[in-house]
Amino acid sequence: MTYDLAVIGAGPGGYVAAIRAAQLGLKTVLIEKEHVGGTCLNRGCIPTKSVVAVAERFKERDPAEFGIEGVDSAKAAVNMAKVVERKDKIVAGLRVGIGQLLESNKIDLITGAASFASKDELKVVDPAGNELPVTSRDVIIATGSIWREIPGLKTDGKFVITSDEMLDLKALPKRLVIVGGGVIGCEFASIMNIFGVDVSIVEMTDQLLPTEDAAISRQLSMSFKKRGIKIFTKATVTEAGKGIVKLSTVDNLGADLVLVSIGRRPFTDGLGIEAAGVETQKGFILTDDKMRTNVPNIYAIGDVAVPGAKGFKPALAHVASKEGMVAVTNIKGEHAAVMNYNVVPRPIFTIPEIGCVGATEKELKNNNVKYKTGRFSYAALSKAVCDSATNGLLQVYSDEVGHILGAHCMGNHASDICAEASLAMETGLNVRDIERTIHAHPTYSEIMMEACEDVEGHAIHKAGGR
Repeated sequence: MTYDLAVIGAGPGGYVAAIRAAQLGLKTVLIEKEHVGGTCLNRGCIPTKSVVAVAERFKERDPAEFGIEGVDSAKAAVNMAKVVERKDKIVAGLRVGIGQLLESNKIDLITGAASFASKDELKVVDPAGNELPVTSRDVIIATGSIWREIPGLKTDGKFVITSDEMLDLKALPKRLVIVGGGVIGCEFASIMNIFGVDVSIVEMTDQLLPTEDAAISRQLSMSFKKRGIKIFTKATVTEAGKGIVKLSTVDNLGADLVLVSIGRRPFTDGLGIEAAGVETQKGFILTDDKMRTNVPNIYAIGDVAVPGAKGFKPALAHVASKEGMVAVTNIKGEHAAVMNYNVVPRPIFTIPEIGCVGATEKELKNNNVKYKTGRFSYAALSKAVCDSATNGLLQVYSDEVGHILGAHCMGNHASDICAEASLAMETGLNVRDIERTIHAHPTYSEIMMEACEDVEGHAIHKAGGR
């Protein structure tokens, strides 16, 4: 079969690229060896957030503060089998939705593993072992990533597991040690602590969420410690087995389960990119800002790819989706499109949640960028006080003329709050533009206005201005 575009991998990058290509009139085939939706829908973003939703409701099981009586919170319990059942139902429903979108856009979906025979010829092996040749003028590689094995801490699916197995747990452990204090580790620490599990986090750097702003990391660490989560920074695991986890700091932790949440690697296994002549670096496929590889008709998007000039990018579903649309725009060729990695919102669904976009204070200092800071606390935000959700802050950095360089928020609706900062950064609005915009009262959105006012030293609801 011959196509204008073949997309390998039906994750949030691949299926979005396929739909956009079909919308632009390209005859498109989408090849996926497992389920549509990729890691995000099947083993990542969506299933994790479905469990976060359970944790958020379970956290509110003691309503006495709000004057609600007659509820026996001591009898509340989490039925993990039903939590998993609900998660699976949500995932299955969204899979069906993607399938309907593909069908309505007249995209051919082939189930099988694709490999390159040449730069424009693919061999697809279906689950029954049958081979199907596919020829395409252009190809987008969107095969994603998988967990990276850590030397000395091999996962066994029983005692040492990844988030893949964590999402299918039918019973809660009493003690959980999480190796890696990044996004996934902190999200599961938050969930399991609320479910009543004794949680410890082991992080090799000096802070949780090592790539995020230090102010947010400190706020999260204080929140976690207050809730009883034990945090071991500047530590690594030297040995794990028989219910014991030994650390480089000489601490020994008891554990019924060890969750490894450190690092994923690009998945190109069996893809045969050598036959197409595609260049890689440390396993990643190298691209330019138009998502082109070194081979003119082959593009790469999502976790499998890295921009050669930058060497790093956030491994996020919405980044992959945007890259897919950029790649297809350039394949169509009516006008050029480029990726901008400077304005990527980074949501983290701990409880309370976190939302960040743009540069951290450390990055600004390291790059000798002059900046001003605006801060506002949830404790001074009327809606947060009404909701008894005063644990949180927003910190905004701007340049000397007021353009936002970064915004970092922890608290209720933090991921939504930072969308306003993302829009301002993308369109060139400054803090005074946000100040001038009327924000409804009482809402969480007011915190962005207040923090931007504080950049200039005149936040209304902050004592002493600065």
